[in-house]
Amino acid sequence: MGWEGGELLGYSRVLPAGFSYEESSIGRIVSSPAARGEGLGASCWSRVSIPYIGYLENRIYGSARSTI
Repeated sequence: MGWEGGELLGYSRVLPAGFSYEESSIGRIVSSPAARGEGLGASCWSRVSIPYIGYLENRIYGSARSTI
């Protein structure tokens, strides 16, 4: 989520594997009209959503490997 001065400017929704697809996925990236044209969507995509999917994949598959 991106906040400025108490106002929500945007957010992304990351879904775990098996929720919508076999793999983790990005469900939605939204920005408020006040923040459009500022690159917030691209920032959510590259700095938050993609790394978080990596975290989910590593956590899920990493924990599965550690129990084998």
